[in-house]
Amino acid sequence: MPHYSNVGRTETRYVKVDESVLYAYQTLFGMPLSQEVPLLFFARYWRGFTLFEPFIGAEVMLVDTTLKYVTPLYCDESIKATLTFKSAKQIKNFEQFRFELVLNDSNVIQQTFVWRNS
Repeated sequence: MPHYSNVGRTETRYVKVDESVLYAYQTLFGMPLSQEVPLLFFARYWRGFTLFEPFIGAEVMLVDTTLKYVTPLYCDESIKATLTFKSAKQIKNFEQFRFELVLNDSNVIQQTFVWRNS
């Protein structure tokens, strides 16, 4: 698979959270409205990273999420987001891919995806 050549690669972007989108997210999940951004909200930005482009539109399934919350993040600040393609491995008829998004060098979202080989 060509995705294997991207393992270990890292890409950094700066994101600014739109307040109205944040409030819609908080409302959807029954959270109190706040300027503080929930950590999982940032998974929506993965689509903007070149490293994640091969997975857009693919039938992938999220199988694991791990969060490390260290410091609050707010929608009125520019947030440094670094995505790393951590691993790719074959498991029987599936391929497993793990990504890690580090926000402002402290908060971390790790997610593992699988897809079935044809």
